[in-house]
Amino acid sequence: MDLRRIFRHYKLGRIVIGYAIYLMDECCYEYNEDECFIFTSVASAEKLAGEIYTAHCPYRIVPIRIKNILKDFGCSCHIYAIEPGAMKIFRKVAQKNKIGYESRLWIKDDDLIVLTVNSL
Repeated sequence: MDLRRIFRHYKLGRIVIGYAIYLMDECCYEYNEDECFIFTSVASAEKLAGEIYTAHCPYRIVPIRIKNILKDFGCSCHIYAIEPGAMKIFRKVAQKNKIGYESRLWIKDDDLIVLTVNSL
């Protein structure tokens, strides 16, 4: 990896790709089977959190940037369950930084995408 490529990562590192739910008492992120969830918006993350957690389960909604994805936040082996809006932002950043990835629908009738980022 050359220095110009490293600088591009950090230049675009301020762009929020999406949001994740961090479970404070379990010290982990919310998963969809084996993939860390990346939501399009805070509202989308809050909606899921409101459906599956009680008031006694503390969590935070945290912004996810490209540097988090490249560092494999959540330790899901660079595989993420990502909503379409977040995928659109990721795709733009990945193209500008020549980050390799593969994507596919999680389930045929669902719009959730399974994103596999090639490790650098």
